[in-house]
Amino acid sequence: MWTEDPAGASVSVSDAMFNARLLADGYAVLLTIPPNVRYAETFVESERQARANEAGLWGLEGDL
Repeated sequence: MWTEDPAGASVSVSDAMFNARLLADGYAVLLTIPPNVRYAETFVESERQARANEAGLWGLEGDL
């Protein structure tokens, strides 16, 4: 789901898509279902960075 117009020159996919924002903030787990894989690499990178930064739910592992 787009939160901003993706045609804007200063808007990145990870900033303009709600599902990418959830991944980047650490509140989602990646699931891609072919043929809907157009932004899969962006989503993979967003989740990887969230895990590395212990963002959102990834930061709770040691606290449980």
